Order: sequence, then C-alpha cells, then structure tokens
Amino acid sequence: MDPPPALAEMQAVSPIGRVRLFRGDEAWVVTTYDECLRLLRLPSLSVDFQSPGYPVVHATHAEFAPGILTHIDPPDHDKYRRMLAAEFGVKRVGRLREQVTAVVHDLFDETMAAGPGVDMMESLALPAPALMICTLLGVPYEERDNFVRLAETFLGGQASIEEARRANEGLRALLQSAISSKREVSGDDLFSRVLHDYVDTGELEEETLIGMAEGVLIAGFHTTSSMIGLGTVALLENPDQFALLREDPELVSAGVEELLRFLSVPHLGRHRATTEEIEVAGQVIPPGEGIILASNIANRDPAHFEDPNSLILSNGDKRTHQAFGSGIHQCVGAALARLELGIFFTALIERMPNIKTVIPFDQLEFTHDSTVIGVHALPIAW
Repeated sequence: MDPPPALAEMQAVSPIGRVRLFRGDEAWVVTTYDECLRLLRLPSLSVDFQSPGYPVVHATHAEFAPGILTHIDPPDHDKYRRMLAAEFGVKRVGRLREQVTAVVHDLFDETMAAGPGVDMMESLALPAPALMICTLLGVPYEERDNFVRLAETFLGGQASIEEARRANEGLRALLQSAISSKREVSGDDLFSRVLHDYVDTGELEEETLIGMAEGVLIAGFHTTSSMIGLGTVALLENPDQFALLREDPELVSAGVEELLRFLSVPHLGRHRATTEEIEVAGQVIPPGEGIILASNIANRDPAHFEDPNSLILSNGDKRTHQAFGSGIHQCVGAALARLELGIFFTALIERMPNIKTVIPFDQLEFTHDSTVIGVHALPIAW
C-alpha cells in the first residue's frame, strides 16, 4: 500500500526527475509536496490530452473521449465546471446523507446475510458508490450492474485495448440512453437539470454533457470503491488505529482524511503538459513537455508530514493532503466522496467491529495494473 520505493528515493534527491512511460517516451515527475501543490495551481500547465507533450501514463487514458472535465483547459473548463458545481456542493450533497446511509446499511444487511467468505468488493465497495452516482446522475437503478461491469472493464487494467474501447463505448451509450429518457420524463437529478438549464438553452452540446457525465461516473465510482476496499485493508493492517476508530466514532471524519492521504488511490499521479517555459527546483522545462505530479509520494513527503509512512487517523484533522488535487481542477465530487466514505466507515465499525479477511494479507491481489490502486477481491468474515 506504499508508493514505489523508487519514488521515495527520487524525492530524497530532488523535487524533480525523469521517468519512462509505458510507450517508451519520457516525462518529468515531481515528487515533493510543495512543488506538486504549486504546479497543481499553475495556470500555464495544460490537462488536455491533445496538448503537445501530454504524458499518457496508462493505455486506458488514450481511449477517453472529449468532454471529460478533468481534461479540459480554461475557459471551457471554467464554464463546464460551473454547470456541475451546484450538483456537488456541500449543501446539496448533505441532503443525500439519509439516502446514502440507507443504501449502505441495506448493502451491509445483504452482505451479512450472505455469510462469512463473501467478497466485500462485490457486495459493498462496488455497489455503494455505483448506486449513489447513478442516483445523482439519473441513470436507472436497473442499469447499476451494467454500469459497474463496463466501468470495471474500462478502468480495471486487465482488459485489452479493444475491450476497454468497447466498454467505453458501452458507457457512453448507457449515458446517451439515460439522457434521452430525461427528455421524456425529467426528475430530480443532474441530467434533468443540466438538460433543462444548459442543453435546451444552447449553452452546452449534448455530446459534451455525455463526456462530462462519463467523467463523473468514472471519478465518483472507481476511486470511492477503491478507497472503501483499500481503506478497510489499511485499517486491518493497522489494528491499533482500527481500535481507536471503534472506541471513538467521532474520529471517522479525520480518519477518512488520513486514509485519503495515506493511500492516494489515484496512484498514477496528476498529468500536465507545459504550454510555456517553467522552472521547477532550478530545472528549466520548455513548452510541450509532459509533467507527472506524483501525488502519492507527495502525500508521504517527510518535509510536510510527520511520520508520513504511518497511518495515524487523528492526523487527518489537518486536511492538507492532495488526494483530491488542488487548484481549478480539484475534484468536483470531493464532498460526495467524503460523505460516502464517512458513512461507510461509520457503518463498518457499527456493523462489523470484528471484521477480518478470510485470506492472509500477502495473498490479496492488488490492482497495480489499474488507473486506481485497490484490491480485486476482499473476502471477509466478522
């Protein structure tokens, strides 16, 4: 669950270095907290896949279609983000608390009824965020299993390029169908509101809405499900911290923040391309160069965090991690992720205080080949 040792070695030498990507090309990698934070907020770096030098660090990334909010530069980014901001604001997300709590406890009921040995990823970690994202967007409940299958195929790292491409096409078709249904019967969901407020007024193309929704589906589902699974493993591997959580449920909020820092599940970093000359730690980087901001090792920077390689739940009160990024591209769904994770881990200590894995830690299969680090399966008993 730690970042690759080579990143820590690089961090100890210099804030910036070079890495070779899977296609054979090279990019800069930034490893320190302060420099990553500065560059996350630097407007002269592009997130657009089409920008010269943009570092493609995973085969799946090459299959993303236009419209993904995290890969759009200003001014379009600012316009599109404003359209989504209200949907993910703290007040609107807060109104989902009762609904999220009910969904999570229903899934715990089903999991516990299945008996010891059940795979927690299949029974809890995957369906909980999938249900909430589908509800938020307005994707029909009965499409949940289809959505999970397509998203896992597209992002899971084990599919061929052709399989990932077909899964992406399937995701977009699912979203297109959901949007079309909202034209006939609207509801209290993101698709209905954005269609009425922006698409019907001509401010937004329907194809762009599909891309925006795909980004929300991917970001809101895959990262949260991975955090649920990997966060549970982290607690089990740090029993003293798990005991503190059981003894003091008020620690959950800070604990979620510390788990976000410690795990940094978007383990491939934040990706940028230079659009003008910049300087990082004395290194001049010309336009058209790829830069990877290694948030996983930045969140373990000993210059910023005390005892950074230890999980200390009470430290999460500080909320200074970069798990959600920073600047204009900071995760728009951060409030929803925090709500879901807080409710899940509260339910975990209430419903399964004696949870344990059925197989040893060293036999768990981690998703190193995915865009998000997690576990493929987590069979549990309680």
